Amino acid sequence: MNTTTAPESAVDPRRFKSFTEFYPFYLTEHANRTCRRLHFAGSTLSLLCLVALVVTLNPLWLLAGLLVGYGFAWVGHFGFEKNKPASFKRPLYSFMGDWTMYRDIWLGKDQDLVATKSIAHRPSAASATGLSARGLRAARPAASAVP
Repeated sequence: MNTTTAPESAVDPRRFKSFTEFYPFYLTEHANRTCRRLHFAGSTLSLLCLVALVVTLNPLWLLAGLLVGYGFAWVGHFGFEKNKPASFKRPLYSFMGDWTMYRDIWLGKDQDLVATKSIAHRPSAASATGLSARGLRAARPAASAVP
């Protein structure tokens, strides 16, 4: 059993003034593919719980949606990514990041998320070069350059 944990991120997520600044940091906190897949599964199950809530009007589906959504994400962070979810310090931006990443995975941009992490790991470098979260995706290497 692996009892080591990754060091805390040197970046405090509360320092970001906008979601555009925050999202590159968010991607660095989701570098592990299994973590991203668990987020995706949890978000999908949460959406299914939302549909069940609307159809049945049973409020327990809301609780189920929250449990599976956060449960899958936290297993990804604590078990695979070995970090603390940013939702503890930036809940709204983290929630927005979850759904932005969910959309990007649906659109087949999962490799793009991995390609941006080296630039995104230095938020000051991203903002100093004028790259936003969208700009990072636009500045990614060509598909043939990605191993």
